[in-house]
Amino acid sequence: MSERNYWQRMRRNKMSRRSLLRASARAGVGAAGLALVGCGGDDDDDDQPAAAQVAQQQEQQAQQQSMQQEQAEQQAEQQVQQQQAQTATADEQQEAEEAADDHQPL
Repeated sequence: MSERNYWQRMRRNKMSRRSLLRASARAGVGAAGLALVGCGGDDDDDDQPAAAQVAQQQEQQAQQQSMQQEQAEQQAEQQVQQQQAQTATADEQQEAEEAADDHQPL
């Protein structure tokens, strides 16, 4: 008997319609599986902490700004109180001087 190589065996063994459909279905399932693996979602665990850090920094900045604003308001309030106190003191001194002038004999 003569030795049969691959091509001779393929010529003699005809492929049936069912085996052709079966082989193509297997190839399709394999290709779909590879596509799922290749295009699968990437775990972005590294990006989430960075986003959390940015959000935390923004929150801290907002808190600092609000604290600075409160301090500025308190300083403005203190300045107003000081001005009122100075005005009141000046008014009292003026009234005292006027009262002293009124009590002096002419």
